[in-house]
Amino acid sequence: MGRMLDALYQAGVTELFLEVAKKARQAFPFPVRALHGDTTSFHVHGRYEGGEEEGGVIRIVQGYSRDHRPDLRQWVMGLVCADTGGIPLLFAPQDGNASDAKTLVALVSRFREALDLGEVVVLDGASYTRENLRALEGFSWILRVPATLGEARGLLGEVFPEGAWTPLLPGYWGVEVEVDYGGVRQRWVLVESEARREEEERRLGERVRRAEEEAGKALGRLLAREFSCEAD
Repeated sequence: MGRMLDALYQAGVTELFLEVAKKARQAFPFPVRALHGDTTSFHVHGRYEGGEEEGGVIRIVQGYSRDHRPDLRQWVMGLVCADTGGIPLLFAPQDGNASDAKTLVALVSRFREALDLGEVVVLDGASYTRENLRALEGFSWILRVPATLGEARGLLGEVFPEGAWTPLLPGYWGVEVEVDYGGVRQRWVLVESEARREEEERRLGERVRRAEEEAGKALGRLLAREFSCEAD
């Protein structure tokens, strides 16, 4: 068993997984329109001492825990799947404190020649950075723009005329805006959800109701007091 693990380590588990995925696709061809990349974390038990600085070895350390065990050390798995059935195409183990913003795009870019599987890369908002947009040159991509971005906040606060909204799906409308961010010309789509708007209106109504109740209580306490003069 030890020799097998040593052989896997020397060959590189990511490179080996890639070769297996390529052979499997050759045996069972299926269409791939897009590549979906994401990461998850796996916590571990036991003591992990030393060896953390050894080259080529992932570090079992504490990091952002996706399985809700921040008290334990962990490792992170990066995975790229085909949009067809979620078939895994590329696997990469990573340090326990690895960041999506720094790993996913680098992973896809590293094997862009070998993958050759579909034109569109789909990632979440953590990967939306100036550096990653430049690294994705040559790809078509779909990313969620973080609402914390100044340009995004400005767009969310903008008032669009009724005619600007285009129906997308039942209960959803969208506005398309051309933006130059990070030196990359791109299209942003602002999506309006009827269900979300109704939920926000319900929450706003609840906040107003609670505020009115507090104001009524405060007024009642004020009216219950006696004042000796107009100045008081």
